Amino acid sequence: MIKQQLIHTDYQPLVDKIEYYFAQSDIVLHDARNIIKEVDFNNEMLVVKSYKQLSWFRGFIYTYLKKSKAWRAYEYGLKITEFTPKVVARIEYFQPLLTKSYLICYKCEADFNMQAPLFKTTQKSK
Repeated sequence: MIKQQLIHTDYQPLVDKIEYYFAQSDIVLHDARNIIKEVDFNNEMLVVKSYKQLSWFRGFIYTYLKKSKAWRAYEYGLKITEFTPKVVARIEYFQPLLTKSYLICYKCEADFNMQAPLFKTTQKSK
């Protein structure tokens, strides 16, 4: 079963074939626990975040006890519109537990990277 939320039906073809579009994209913005790529859809650059494949235990938790990370990111993107890229869709795959999820948003051009100040390590001089 697939659960999804869209802001507009224009993006339904992208959502229906998200795994294809994600696999075809060569523009990787981040590749660690989760993978973030730029995806070209109808001559529009979007950003797609693929969340890490879940173990059965985490799948159980995100199916029955908590909202998934994609669900929460989608909701926060709708609430905090001044500080986040505009969300397009969230997609979750259940078999029967949550196994895979994606978040799609518009590409936001910025002249800074939030990881730098958040994860900056400082060295103390002796």
